[in-house]
Amino acid sequence: MKYHIAMDLSFTATSGPEASDTPESFDAFVDRVVDELFDLEAVIGNVHDPGVAGRLTDRSMSITMVIEARTQEDGAQFFLNTVRTALHAAGAGTGNRPAFEPAQAPAAGGVELRAA
Repeated sequence: MKYHIAMDLSFTATSGPEASDTPESFDAFVDRVVDELFDLEAVIGNVHDPGVAGRLTDRSMSITMVIEARTQEDGAQFFLNTVRTALHAAGAGTGNRPAFEPAQAPAAGGVELRAA
């Protein structure tokens, strides 16, 4: 089954000499995330139609894609892993966050799952 999944993310710039918290630098980061998602789509057979919309002044973005999976839970897990991989490849860290292991379907405001 195919699931259309969306996620809203917000970001905080790190401090230090290489940090740049400008709309232009965030725009460049959003572009890198898009490129990484397209690269992942090219090599992973169950990832389709990735899309990213960035809100530069808010330092936030929405990521959408269609994931083919057996269940919604599998789709959500694969989506989150794919997003995390793209963020890391684009130069963002997600810290020491644990792997997502849903005990139940994600709630409203979290990951949105819809059959495609």
